[in-house]
Amino acid sequence: MEAGKMTPITRGNLQRLMQVQDQCCISIFMPTHPEAAHDEQDQIRLKNLIRQAEKSINETALAPESLNPMLEKSRQLLQEIALRRPATDGLAVFLSTDHFHTYSLPLKFEELLVAANRFHIKPLLPLFNSDGRFYVLAVSQKTVRMLQCTRYSAMEIDLPGVSGGLQKVLNYDDSGKELQFHTGSTDGDGRRSAMFHGHGVGVDDAKVELAHYFRKVDEAARKTLQNEMAPLVLAGVDYLLPLYRSVSGYSNLVNGGIAGNPDDLPAQALHAKAWEIVQPYFAKSQADAAARLQQYAGTGLASDDLREIVPATVQGRVDTLFVAEGQQCWGIFDAIANEVKLDEEATAGNEDLLNLIAVETLMNGGRVYAVEAAQIPLAGCAAALFRF
Repeated sequence: MEAGKMTPITRGNLQRLMQVQDQCCISIFMPTHPEAAHDEQDQIRLKNLIRQAEKSINETALAPESLNPMLEKSRQLLQEIALRRPATDGLAVFLSTDHFHTYSLPLKFEELLVAANRFHIKPLLPLFNSDGRFYVLAVSQKTVRMLQCTRYSAMEIDLPGVSGGLQKVLNYDDSGKELQFHTGSTDGDGRRSAMFHGHGVGVDDAKVELAHYFRKVDEAARKTLQNEMAPLVLAGVDYLLPLYRSVSGYSNLVNGGIAGNPDDLPAQALHAKAWEIVQPYFAKSQADAAARLQQYAGTGLASDDLREIVPATVQGRVDTLFVAEGQQCWGIFDAIANEVKLDEEATAGNEDLLNLIAVETLMNGGRVYAVEAAQIPLAGCAAALFRF
């Protein structure tokens, strides 16, 4: 990835960040403000964080050939961000000897810098669970838009190759090929069926070409989402949505949709309508996970003790994990002795154990919920349900 390039983060990006281990991995999180009035404050905040990062880098035992490029990348970040003021709520930066990634994200981060032997990914977790991330795909003949959403915000992301609409995607050269539709009589479940009319094409051809268009849109959407499992809400004219569903290969396309011409709706309106659809989905998922933890408390299959949870995550035994947002629990895990040492604050050589258990759980296929401390089942700053 190019230095300083702003991009939405996918589950694939997250997995690649989790796999990085190095002598010095710098993770920076800070709130940002799209309004020009706050730009100077954001620049000062970022400059102070970069200064802290450079201090952490200088304190390592890195050889000059590794240390100097890291310092240069950190300074370059200031220039890049000044030119591309983030248009969302938060900025995340990940810097090591071989990696430099920046993400402009729809999350209001607390200001934080962590220097460790792996990247600190815990602040990103609300995007991947609980009332975290979902997508809206607004599709019409004229254009295609995709929104990456959280509970509180929405950010439009690119879908390369399909944003120009049906005519451009299918390489139509004349307006006579444009397909037109109107609703016919209601069918058995009260919905109106589609009536297809085409200038220069037959009714069957119209359906075939629309299906071909939707397949290309679906292919672009799935390529962008990569290995995502986040809910995807469709928005479009009601009689076109079933046709899109019939050709889609995305596994978590939610039931229902936003009916109407999406070209007439701004991102904020699409986001609000989509949240009404996905909110019950998120609430039930988290509530079910918390209930299972409570059910198995005291059986040996659930725990809120980090001394038990840390080894279990490394061994791949954790099925579901709750961790506290905005908190760090510093310590060291001795894998050889299978022991956990807890510290009161960050020191050279220790790490945030909440980040460690989140990374290990995700790497081993478990589910992680980053929530407020009061929402964690049982007690403490973490709670885990074990597979065995």
